[in-house]
Amino acid sequence: MFTAHVESGLRPPTLWVPWRQAVGEVAYLGISELGLFVEGYLEGWIPDGWITLR
Repeated sequence: MFTAHVESGLRPPTLWVPWRQAVGEVAYLGISELGLFVEGYLEGWIPDGWITLR
């Protein structure tokens, strides 16, 4: 399972969307490697555990 939490007063919450769409929805955060990170995590090349991106 993959969950993410992003707070913003700029947009209404979006829930239960495909991860590629979710990455696009938070592009305004400016985390250029986010798509690659999520793909790696979901495909298993990044280990499970708490991870914080800033």
